[in-house]
Formats: sequence, C-alpha cells, structure tokens
Amino acid sequence: MPPLPTPRHGLGASTVGNRIFVFGGGTKTGGNASTALHEVLVLPTDEPMPKSFTI
Repeated sequence: MPPLPTPRHGLGASTVGNRIFVFGGGTKTGGNASTALHEVLVLPTDEPMPKSFTI
C-alpha cells in the first residue's frame, strides 16, 4: 500500500468501495493544531464504483 502524501497522527478514516478517505489529524507530534486536509487513497480493483457514487 502506498503512503499518503501527508504524514500525520490522530486522524479519522473511512472506506467506501476501493477508496480510503483520511481526514484531520496532526502533522507534527507535540500537540500542534489539527489539519483540515482530506486525502483519498484509491486501491486497485477490477470492480468499478457504483454510478451513483460521487465525491
């Protein structure tokens, strides 16, 4: 699995189909403010996402 573009800790994550959505979290240790970043990791699959799915 490839790394996400932004390393962080204390984040939230959710999956939909072959996508992992990662949001929030701190980019540095030691109590810095959380980030508003939202990144999506798309995993390879042979099955397409449903046509009704939108981001």
